[in-house]
Amino acid sequence: ETNRGFRVAEISLDDFMDIARVRKDLECRAIVESIDRRGDRWEEALIIAHHRLQKLGRQETQVSGPAGVSREWEVRHRAFHLALISACGSPWTLHFCGLLHDQFDRYRRSVRTDAKVQAKLAMHHGALVEAALAGAAERARAVLAEHIDQTAEAVVARLRDKPKRKAGAHTMVPPSTKRS
Repeated sequence: ETNRGFRVAEISLDDFMDIARVRKDLECRAIVESIDRRGDRWEEALIIAHHRLQKLGRQETQVSGPAGVSREWEVRHRAFHLALISACGSPWTLHFCGLLHDQFDRYRRSVRTDAKVQAKLAMHHGALVEAALAGAAERARAVLAEHIDQTAEAVVARLRDKPKRKAGAHTMVPPSTKRS
């Protein structure tokens, strides 16, 4: 409503677990299809996306510590995951994976995972590229499933530790525009 503020959707453990489950199912199918349909352009895009993510990850570790995440990392991480499944052949699958990734990341960003978890998850990215380029669809599917599961486990652990907020605590109302 105009001049009435806005409300952020509440955090729900059940909602997040459902998002994680559906994301894993859909992306794991999409990576297998991408590997089955792979071509030179897909491989090149995947290598470039991984290189950009990896390069930024090294820089961010030096600047903000292993658990630090910037907007640029978010963009490159998203591009990498999209590159993995981009050859699946289904615009609808890509659309729904994008929506699920948005919702998954909303929860992931609401908590901060520790450096050890981040380092392990970053290693999955290299394993995904290696399996994809080798045409090992089942191995890539298993690594991606583990990657999503371990990220979800880290988020769930942090959500359970996070203090509960009162309903409506996220409401923001803009200041009055009337002059006295």
